Amino acid sequence: MEKSTMSKRMKKRVVAVLTGGVMVISMCVPAFATEGDTTTKNITVTVAIERSSLGVNPIVAPHTVEVPEGSTALDALKIADGSTTADDDVTIGGKTYHHQGKIYWAKSQYGINYIPYVDDTGHSNNNKYFAEDGTVSFDDIASNLPYMNLDNLNATEKSLKLVTNSTWNNKVNYTNLLSELDYNNYSGWMLKIGDGKEAPYNGVDTVLTDKDVVVLDFSMMMGLDVGLNGYMQDSTGQWVFQKAWN
Repeated sequence: MEKSTMSKRMKKRVVAVLTGGVMVISMCVPAFATEGDTTTKNITVTVAIERSSLGVNPIVAPHTVEVPEGSTALDALKIADGSTTADDDVTIGGKTYHHQGKIYWAKSQYGINYIPYVDDTGHSNNNKYFAEDGTVSFDDIASNLPYMNLDNLNATEKSLKLVTNSTWNNKVNYTNLLSELDYNNYSGWMLKIGDGKEAPYNGVDTVLTDKDVVVLDFSMMMGLDVGLNGYMQDSTGQWVFQKAWN
């Protein structure tokens, strides 16, 4: 009788332990599922590649794209024209650049990425946006108007004790590209995010948030003609802060 009672008690304990184990396992399963959930959230941003200082239409007009949360401005610009894959690396001017969509990029000496070149079909020394020193060009690619900020540029050169129009080099560096240092020794691609009035410190490596506006814009003069503050060298070679012209 005592043996039978002991057996019943042991059975109850075993059942209790097994039941408890099942409860623990069943409670853990949802936790494991949540922990292993790798679903990536997307954000929506507006992206454009513009040539506002040249007085012509954008290379890529403003439109919205979806990118994974945590993406950078560079990630959005890679797919601005609908591109889904990167091309082979290319060498321009002795340096290797990555290429996807319309843009070319590489690491700068400061450790962040930068974009010196953008595809611009037909652009060459025989098909230019401006003639000498920003005067009107009647080539097919041009707006048939002179550089719209020529007066501002000349006034800035004067304030820095530079010779008028001395910043112009009047050349296109590479055919079918719109490049830094085209036409002017201070020209290049500038990044604007949000309200477009401040260049991000991290440049194209800036991490985006939902609804951000990302604009890569070509400036003839250190961003001054596309709404950004910048710096220019005076006659002694010193870099002097300049407020945006517009």
